[in-house]
Amino acid sequence: MTRTPYNASGRTSRTDSPHMLATLPEGDEDVRGKYGSEGDYVVTRPVRGPFNPTETDHTTDAWDTIEWLVNRENLPESNGRVGMIGSSYEGFTVVMALLDPHPALRVAAPQSPMIDGDDWFHYGAFRQANIGWIGSQTGYKGAGEQPAQGAYDDYETFRRIGSAGAWARQSGFDQLPFWQRMSAHPAYDAFWQGQALDRLLTARPSNVPTMWIQGL
Repeated sequence: MTRTPYNASGRTSRTDSPHMLATLPEGDEDVRGKYGSEGDYVVTRPVRGPFNPTETDHTTDAWDTIEWLVNRENLPESNGRVGMIGSSYEGFTVVMALLDPHPALRVAAPQSPMIDGDDWFHYGAFRQANIGWIGSQTGYKGAGEQPAQGAYDDYETFRRIGSAGAWARQSGFDQLPFWQRMSAHPAYDAFWQGQALDRLLTARPSNVPTMWIQGL
């Protein structure tokens, strides 16, 4: 199972083939608030606590999803065992599931998961190319469009506009909650440190066999 913010229904067919294994990818479920899932979408929704006062996070959502999947009344073909895999954002949802794993979660393989604000800041440098992703991902329940850049070369676009903040204002993305959250915490402060999943997982280790796949 993969929990994804990138449209689960669009992945129901991987390729045309007479063989089921080649046709079907792993089972995808939309994360809360995206595409076919109800509720409010929050980018990398924090763990319940100081930064998330609600009763839900990706940990509880993963638990509830697995609980539904292993119930034979919902899925008669279920064998009662679930494995999770995912890369980047989807890897993040795997790690979140490991903070309080459902008993039916028998194996996990997070691949280059987002765990410590690393997709937004690289050694203190904000990834300006992510502004377009923020707009398309958080400005729409479904798929959204990134802003027209007016140039083939991203570097030329950034040089011409002048700053990340100027681009966000020009595109109107400075009104989006996630942009406001990031721009309010431009340093590695308590906000980011308190959400570092590697630290949270170390403090709450699971007994689920896990293959952590990471690039150098």
